[in-house]
Amino acid sequence: MHRNKLLMCALLLVVGRVSLLSAQQQAGSPQSAAGREVVAAEKAIWESIKAQRWADFDKSIAGMTYIDPGAMVVWKPGNPKQFEGMVMRSYSLDSVTTRAIASDIVLLTYKATLDQTVNGKQLPSPVYMMSLWQRKSGKWTPIAHSETPVANAQGG
Repeated sequence: MHRNKLLMCALLLVVGRVSLLSAQQQAGSPQSAAGREVVAAEKAIWESIKAQRWADFDKSIAGMTYIDPGAMVVWKPGNPKQFEGMVMRSYSLDSVTTRAIASDIVLLTYKATLDQTVNGKQLPSPVYMMSLWQRKSGKWTPIAHSETPVANAQGG
């Protein structure tokens, strides 16, 4: 009898843990409404870069903190000319995940493979990306973004 109670408790713990993990994965997956909206907004930023719509790109990242291996800046709006010389021929986003930090904050991570140059110089690819998004006045806005070339992350 005691053994059956222990077995039942262990089974309930396993089922509860699996249910909790499943709920966490669903909440953080791009299949959640917030995750889908943030992924779509991130892709829109990539499309503005590819199409060289610098005014749109400038507006979408205004006020965002940006960190890469060479710099940390807060993007100031109103200078779309700073992006001239950037050419993106193609990009792909892999291993896309989202995680709801709060009801109005989503963390987005992915690996981007880019064919991109700045003033003729090829940029590193692939790159691990992390973006933090916040819903402000009903609209998702990037508030922080970080990029790490895969070679740097792997010590290369």
